[in-house]
Amino acid sequence: MKIPKFTSETKSLANVGNSPLSIQANPSALSLGNRARSNFGNVVANTGNTMVNMGVKMQEIKNATDAQVIKNEVHRVTEDLKQRAIHLPEGVDAENWMNTELLKVQDAFTNGGTYTPPSIGVDETFEEKTYDLGGRTDWNSAVKKSMGSTFLDSNNLAGVAMKKINATRYYNQLVAEADNEKSNLINSVIFNQDTPEGQIAFNQLFGSEEQTLADGTIVPGEEGLLEAKLRLGLYKNDQQGYLKDLREVQTAIAEGFGNNIMIQAGLSVDTEDINVVDDSRSALLEFSDALDDHVVIDDGKGNKVKQHKLFPHMLASKRLALQKSLLSKRKEIRDDFFARDKQKFNQTDRDNKRDNVKFTKLIMKEIDDNP
Repeated sequence: MKIPKFTSETKSLANVGNSPLSIQANPSALSLGNRARSNFGNVVANTGNTMVNMGVKMQEIKNATDAQVIKNEVHRVTEDLKQRAIHLPEGVDAENWMNTELLKVQDAFTNGGTYTPPSIGVDETFEEKTYDLGGRTDWNSAVKKSMGSTFLDSNNLAGVAMKKINATRYYNQLVAEADNEKSNLINSVIFNQDTPEGQIAFNQLFGSEEQTLADGTIVPGEEGLLEAKLRLGLYKNDQQGYLKDLREVQTAIAEGFGNNIMIQAGLSVDTEDINVVDDSRSALLEFSDALDDHVVIDDGKGNKVKQHKLFPHMLASKRLALQKSLLSKRKEIRDDFFARDKQKFNQTDRDNKRDNVKFTKLIMKEIDDNP
């Protein structure tokens, strides 16, 4: 029997010591239990990572929600304040006022309080309201950072809005002051038309050109109120707005003159003096004719046009209506006077007849008493 020497029948697959080894563990050869434990460890690790990521995401969502709630509420309060700022009393700077109020809003958010806007307006028509700004103080650092950014943006945007509101309020204030002065000057011209005061008011309204008096004295020209409004940009459509205002002012003065003359003429009837009545009727006719007085000028386009000497910018329809009123009043005064004169004559005639009857009776009685 041949005894093998294990030299050629076997092949060394590995060497001991410095010899390379090729013996490896085969995963497929692991037991089911080992594989289960390995997979469970991986699942636990992945689940933990997922839970951590979900927690981060949920916190991010919560932070974003809180930040959006704050942003929406700050926007709502700011818009309310903007509307109130438009009606701030004269002399109150809208930008400073808004900054002060927004600091109160921010403090209410930061400390979980409430905020009540101040009552504003001439008639205080803004309803009283209170904003509940969170009622909490546990905002985390991310929300607080977002809150700071929200208020910074809100302050910047509100600042721009307040600058516009300040400009608008200043513009409206100038317009209101100019309109008030215009109204006063119109009344002064109407009720002082034959006095130096009326002429001064007229020049302040429409302006005047430089004049040289007979003694050489130079009277400087004066910018009228309407021209000043045009220069300051107080008309929305500039030149068109200026012409519209000029037309309205001239019309108001013309109608004011006419009303004064008609009122005075109406009172003349009560004097029962035909001369006073005639003078009043003449004044009505004179003013009506003056409204129709005109010159023919070149319009710059080769056309000849009619330009009235008195209140040249007054609408033709307004001018005609005023003339009709003047002439109608003139006829009315004449009719009233003669109606009253006729009544007076009839009354006198009746009195005379009655006196004559009485006198006749007295004579007859005297004859009877003295046959």
